[in-house]
Amino acid sequence: MLSLLKNQNNNFKRLVAIIDGEHYPQVTLDAINILKKEFTGKFCGIIFLGGTEKISSNNFNDFFGNEVFIIKDFLKDFVSALEYFKPDLVYDLS
Repeated sequence: MLSLLKNQNNNFKRLVAIIDGEHYPQVTLDAINILKKEFTGKFCGIIFLGGTEKISSNNFNDFFGNEVFIIKDFLKDFVSALEYFKPDLVYDLS
């Protein structure tokens, strides 16, 4: 998948990452930083599916260094998150 992100000839210009709180937050942050480094387009933000209790600061934007859209009601909020970020590509890290 990383080779797809590096491809200069792809049509993907905007990327968002989907995460959850299941994994250790620093591991998730490291994975996001790899995506940001490898993707040739714009990394737009993060869609957080839940499990936010492992991040004690509750300031997700500061922790991840990107805008974070937190999903509270999946059926309603997920579509809103996609409309907000308008990604061409969604990378699932959850």
